[in-house]
Amino acid sequence: MAFSGAEALEVTKALVPDLFLLDINLGDTTGIELAQQLRQIPVFGCVPCVALSSEVTDDVVATAMKAGFMSYLHKPLDIAQFDAVLDEVARLGTDSAA
Repeated sequence: MAFSGAEALEVTKALVPDLFLLDINLGDTTGIELAQQLRQIPVFGCVPCVALSSEVTDDVVATAMKAGFMSYLHKPLDIAQFDAVLDEVARLGTDSAA
């Protein structure tokens, strides 16, 4: 877990996650900009990004999806929706391993 884009970039040096769950409104950057920075790091190029935000205007959601997020979840988090996203990530991981 990280509380800013800069901290997220630092934390990711120590691990390769199965999923990035990114808030759209970070203190020092946006989740969209952070996702773009993470994709520039070869080992993270295929790690799926999911947006999580209280900002759910059509424009923001469309921008995130166009930027390559696989899903856009809103706060408060709907656990059933989140479980469905995790199932999709697991399925994608299984498909790429085959």
